[in-house]
Amino acid sequence: MSQTQGSPLMAVTGLDFTVGSLNILSDITLEVREREFVCIVGASGCGKTTLLRLMAGLLNPTRGAVRYRGREVTGPDPELAVVFQDYGRALLPWRTVGGNVELALEARRVPRAQWAAIVRDMLGRVGLAERADAYPVQLSGGMQQRLQIARCMAQAPQVLLMDEPFGALDAMTRQTLQDEVAGLCADAGVTVVFITHDLEEAIYLGDRVISMDKHPGRLSETLDIDLERPRNQLTTRETPRFLEYRHKLFNLLPPGH
Repeated sequence: MSQTQGSPLMAVTGLDFTVGSLNILSDITLEVREREFVCIVGASGCGKTTLLRLMAGLLNPTRGAVRYRGREVTGPDPELAVVFQDYGRALLPWRTVGGNVELALEARRVPRAQWAAIVRDMLGRVGLAERADAYPVQLSGGMQQRLQIARCMAQAPQVLLMDEPFGALDAMTRQTLQDEVAGLCADAGVTVVFITHDLEEAIYLGDRVISMDKHPGRLSETLDIDLERPRNQLTTRETPRFLEYRHKLFNLLPPGH
C-alpha cells in the first residue's frame, strides 16, 4: 500500500442512497489511496454492492458524491473496472475467450495490430493461454472468473472494484484466485476495493478491512492489516496476528453475517 500523503485516489463524501422511502446507505465517507487494497465486509443487505456500484458510477447518489482523482464520478469511467460475482452473465457467450478480452481493447481503442500480443499476455497471466479459442460455456466457473478478471485488466484500469468475485467458487479455486488477483494488482499498481462476506478472505487480501452496519447501511469500523506481503495461504493464516485480526473482525459483525 502506498503511504504517500495528499489527495486520495477515490473519495466518497457524505453519501446517501435512497430508493423511495427506503434509506439504503447513510452518510458514507471513505477515502481510498493509490495502490491500496481495501476490503469491505458486512451483513447481507447492508448495502455493500450498492456502495460499489455508486463508486463505479453505475448508480448516482441521492446525496453526497464519489470522486476519482478529484473529479466527480457521474457515470462509468474506463479507469474504473468492475468484476462482478456473476461471472457467467458478465461474459459474452458468443465471443471466444480471446474475443472477450478483445472487448476491453476495443473500448480503449487500442490499435488492432496490438491486440494479439495483449490478449496472449492477459490470458497467460490468468492461466488461460491454451483456451483462447474456447467459448465461455466450455470453461469451469473458476476459468470464467479468471476470464472476467483478464478482460478487466486488459482495460488497463487504475481501480478494480470487485463485488464478491469468488463467492460462488470452491475453496481451492478461491484461494488460487485470491493469490492471482493480489499478484496481478500489485504488479500493475492497481488500486482495489473488494466486497466479501468472508472475513478471512478480507484479512488475507486487504491493507484495510472496513465493516458495515445496516438499516441503513453505514461504515462502522476500520481495521488496518499489518501482514507481510506477499502472503501465503498456509503460513499467513497461521500467524498469531492473523488470528487476532480474525477475532477482532468477528466481534464487529453480528452472527450470521
